[in-house]
Amino acid sequence: MTLNERPRSHNDFAPSPSLACFMIHALTNIFIVICIIFFLSFFLPFFFPLIVILAGFLSPTMTVGDLAIKGLQ
Repeated sequence: MTLNERPRSHNDFAPSPSLACFMIHALTNIFIVICIIFFLSFFLPFFFPLIVILAGFLSPTMTVGDLAIKGLQ
């Protein structure tokens, strides 16, 4: 490098800071979504019969509740 050349700045190599922040933000969001999906997939089998029975009892016709109770028996 000669004396009259402009020294290279960090922006010549690295992506812009906004892009880096966006990538970090996106990766954390993806990680949170994966954690939520894992949590739901782990706990949903315990809550699913209760949800189905409550939905059956709250529905105007008892067909959904009867099907849920028959399915659990």
